Amino acid sequence: MDNKINPIRALTNKIKKILVSEDIILIRVSWSETKVIPAIIKIIALSVFSLDSIIYIEKVIKINTQKKYNVIGIMSGTSMDGIDCSYIKTDGKNFVSIINENSYKYSKNYRYKLKKIIKFFNDNKLLRNKKYIKKHEIIITKKFIQIIRKFIKEYNIEFKSIDYIGLSGQTVFHNPKNKKTIQLGSCKEIQKKLNIKIVGNFRENDIKNGGQGAPIGAFYHQYILNNYSSKSAIINLGGIANIC
Repeated sequence: MDNKINPIRALTNKIKKILVSEDIILIRVSWSETKVIPAIIKIIALSVFSLDSIIYIEKVIKINTQKKYNVIGIMSGTSMDGIDCSYIKTDGKNFVSIINENSYKYSKNYRYKLKKIIKFFNDNKLLRNKKYIKKHEIIITKKFIQIIRKFIKEYNIEFKSIDYIGLSGQTVFHNPKNKKTIQLGSCKEIQKKLNIKIVGNFRENDIKNGGQGAPIGAFYHQYILNNYSSKSAIINLGGIANIC
């Protein structure tokens, strides 16, 4: 007698055990099971649910089969209170799952140093160049490396499991009207020290393309509004206010 479990039969049983609550359907389908031909899944589901339910099932299956990335997001706002770290799994579009997250407050001494750097760039228009940016960037790059390592160690995250680190940098000067913004924190140096791919320079690229220098917040807010309430607005109050 063949003791192997028929994948179609196993999936059929799972579909029949789906929890239905009004229009919300929770489908517990493992990664391996989503590799079964979608057409067969649809035929099985049609015998149990309505067409609207099938569309939702297909959407969930599509999300489950898309490639997922393990990403650490690093945020240090203009409020200068600390660094936020979030370790997530995402396909970059429809699926986001938070694995670990934490905030690390700046010391009074470090905040004082940051304020001096910000004052320097705001008071010295002629010195907003690469030479002086590099000079002041070292202290901030070291802080990012220190906090990222602390976060990874605290949650026992394996370095090899991290696909990317997203880093916005520390804003020390921001004037979108004149298309000028300065973020400190060397992506190149951090990538070299941690041996993990870094994605950064979000604000400068956004301003060059007609934005206000806050592209990540807009994507996040759009995701929330599309999934929960399309007739709403979100205000993000930090050192600089954003509205979506």
